Amino acid sequence: METPNEQANTSEDDTPSSVADDKDEGNDDEKKCCIHLRHLLWGSGGPLPTDYETGKAKELRILSFARPHMRAFHFSWISFFVSFFVWFSIVALLPYMQESLNLTDNDIWISNIFNLIPLERLLVGPLTDRFGPRKMFLVILCFAAIPTALTGLVKNAAGLWVLRLFIGVAGGSFVVCQYWSTAMFAPEIVGQANGIVGGWGNRKCCSNYDCDASILKV
Repeated sequence: METPNEQANTSEDDTPSSVADDKDEGNDDEKKCCIHLRHLLWGSGGPLPTDYETGKAKELRILSFARPHMRAFHFSWISFFVSFFVWFSIVALLPYMQESLNLTDNDIWISNIFNLIPLERLLVGPLTDRFGPRKMFLVILCFAAIPTALTGLVKNAAGLWVLRLFIGVAGGSFVVCQYWSTAMFAPEIVGQANGIVGGWGNRKCCSNYDCDASILKV
């Protein structure tokens, strides 16, 4: 008759080897994930590897601000974030504006249409080809700041429509952001770079509501 200790040893000996293999595979996956994350944040060390012919970077180093590739990477998503923050800055205030200006739901819907008219993107693309992304970001941010600062002067529905039409110019920053990122990174990494700058820039949606709601509570 087996003792409890002998039964425990027997059960341990009967453990399938596949369980241990699964644990090893899980550990390997965790190690690979950590290595990939470290490589994404700090890179492989040394100078940033670039393509000999195009000069585009072959890897991302998110914690780096080295010129020109990583500095352009960070300035592109920051500028994109600010532009979209301006573009949707008025959205959280629309219910209060509707009440104070006696606007109808139809007036608000029409203002949304004016805000989303993509005419500026037809111009921003060719202009970015000619003048470059840095100058175009500067123009877009400065231009969109003017109608945004005049939001408090709106008196009626027509004024809101015109205001949101000009604020919508900030939406053209998406073209500039993707152009800048694409120009800096090689094909094997450009998709990841564009995804990150686009995702971080689009964080503005939640930021608008968070900031506006906090200000209104005060």
